[in-house]
Amino acid sequence: MRTFSFIFLLCLIMQGCSSASEISPYEVVIKETKKLIDLQELDLSRKYVKILREHTTDSGEIYLLSTGDVPLLERYNFPPSIVIPYQGYYICYFDVYSKHVLSKKDLLSQLNDENLSSIDIIRDSNWRYFIGVSKDGTSHSLVRIYMELQNCFQPYIYPSLRKYLFGTSYNEKPLFVLNYNSILVDELFKPGNCLKEHIEGLNYFEVNILGTYDFSLIKQIRTPYKAEFMTLNGKDTLRYTINTVYTDDFYLDALENNSSFFQHLPTENTLHYLDSLIHYHTYCVLKKNGRSERIPIAYFENDYVYEIWNKSGTILRLARNGRNDWFVDDDSYEKWNNP
Repeated sequence: MRTFSFIFLLCLIMQGCSSASEISPYEVVIKETKKLIDLQELDLSRKYVKILREHTTDSGEIYLLSTGDVPLLERYNFPPSIVIPYQGYYICYFDVYSKHVLSKKDLLSQLNDENLSSIDIIRDSNWRYFIGVSKDGTSHSLVRIYMELQNCFQPYIYPSLRKYLFGTSYNEKPLFVLNYNSILVDELFKPGNCLKEHIEGLNYFEVNILGTYDFSLIKQIRTPYKAEFMTLNGKDTLRYTINTVYTDDFYLDALENNSSFFQHLPTENTLHYLDSLIHYHTYCVLKKNGRSERIPIAYFENDYVYEIWNKSGTILRLARNGRNDWFVDDDSYEKWNNP
């Protein structure tokens, strides 16, 4: 009996220690932001300190940090979901994955600013830092944004952030990072139709090359039949055509001879299933000296929406993977500003 009691007590202690060491990514980023304010590492001539939760993955979360003169996210005039007064400033927390945002009335009341009777749209955000946080909050990385770098606002160009986006399995160089958001449908598709029955292809797949630039690799990608890009779904293969190749990125299309692949997608949650396939089962195979080499491809959602289009133009925009519908409604700000 004593042995059982001792083991039970030990389990409770260990469980308590484990729980105590884990905090939410939200708590981590708020704590780090307050540190930056205390150390005056931000432009504190501006009243609003903005935190944007922009990416969430299986491995972690990525936040952007800035200061500004208005409490809105400028790209979409998106309001915060949380406001925290701190040391005479207002920390405004923007979560693109949350369905909740503060109403204009609630936001104005929380800001407690007699001089602010309305909220005008101005371009004022000055993004300065990325913060990557693991899902359990036990590790994080604060990275200053270097404006002189190409693609400086893409978190994956900073090595210390990649594990929060892609996990620890993508350490090889060069590394391909793929992003897409454009889906081609036939002329018969109408909003509300079963999407899988109308998909004709995918295009504007942007692939960035990270690491030391390997010009022989670029040459291989430019050479027909030297590089193949594909997404696998059992016996079905989605094959991509190399469209345009630049110095450190290139573009793929999947617009022809892929009807079998799309026909075998599920009827329900078609886009989510397709995303998962592209995320976990997309490969590049390079052919060199009679041998094949597989290059890893990491998946990165750079866009908040899907663009569903036919050859006449865009016909539908859908919020992507749990993001707020604010981003697909062009009138969101007007409805919020004039309720």
